[in-house]
Amino acid sequence: MKSEFKFIFLLYVSRSGSTYLSRLLAENCSDLAVIAETNYFRIIIAHQRIYKQYQPSVLAKLIAEDPKFKGFQFSKKEIIGVLNQCETHREAILATTKFIIHKKGIKETQNILIKDGGLVDFITEINTLFPGSKLLHIQRDPRGCINSLLHTPKAFIRGKSSMGWNDIEMCVRQYEVYLGKIEALTANNKIMHLHYEDLLGETNEVLLQLIKSLSLRPNHKSDIVQWNGLREEELVIHKNLYKPAQKDRLTAWKHELETWEIIYIERKLWKYIDKPSVAYSKKTLLKSILKARLNHILGGARLNVYRLNRYLLNGNLSLFFYKVRLKLKV
Repeated sequence: MKSEFKFIFLLYVSRSGSTYLSRLLAENCSDLAVIAETNYFRIIIAHQRIYKQYQPSVLAKLIAEDPKFKGFQFSKKEIIGVLNQCETHREAILATTKFIIHKKGIKETQNILIKDGGLVDFITEINTLFPGSKLLHIQRDPRGCINSLLHTPKAFIRGKSSMGWNDIEMCVRQYEVYLGKIEALTANNKIMHLHYEDLLGETNEVLLQLIKSLSLRPNHKSDIVQWNGLREEELVIHKNLYKPAQKDRLTAWKHELETWEIIYIERKLWKYIDKPSVAYSKKTLLKSILKARLNHILGGARLNVYRLNRYLLNGNLSLFFYKVRLKLKV
């Protein structure tokens, strides 16, 4: 099956401005559609990595169980119907993409932005399946990114972070590991890099340059798009989707993070920070590390409660064992 789509993959650490960037591109490009965080791309590619053989019924079950894909409210029967018409994983991706666009009334165009930071682990398969695809990475100052993770809990569990993001040690580790993966990919892949701070500071200039680099067609009139692929749950989480990003988010971490948190982030992620903001002694650093460790123990407990709720209590066992097997495969 010849690809009728030209994919652009947006890679990012959570809370790095990916939703804001997606919205700007969708509004300002007349030939781009956005499909955000549905996980189907990852599930199908991971299945190919693990099992090799194409199994439509197994894939349909995994996709239907995914909490993010459930937000689209497609039935398992519909998904099976789509996948049964395919013979390979590549065909399954194309057919599912077309199905989502049609069912959700997303603007039909060749250029599709797939907003999924988790695809950073599957770039080898993407290059094989869809040669010529474009990779875009948005990066945010780790202090702003981690501050947002810590103080902007997800909506799935009221008053709590759905993924244990109120664990600063986990946030720092995730940021460091992710940027390490991006650096490794950059050696053999052409990746367009964009800083969230630059996007806020010089929005029009940065956006026009990015549109040109992506070979997209600019839209010369302001048009708030309603056809993007965000689920209702994401609209709740990302309340600023149709509003300009707040300029004070550039420096909000300075008064929202505690001093020990800033010390911990700046020490651990020093190579991603131009200029440290807090001077510290060995004693204050040690205190910060100990507080982060205690925070991590509590955060780990909350994360396990979330996983229990997401996979076991909500009947997503197949997806749980699938992810375990994928980790073992990696």
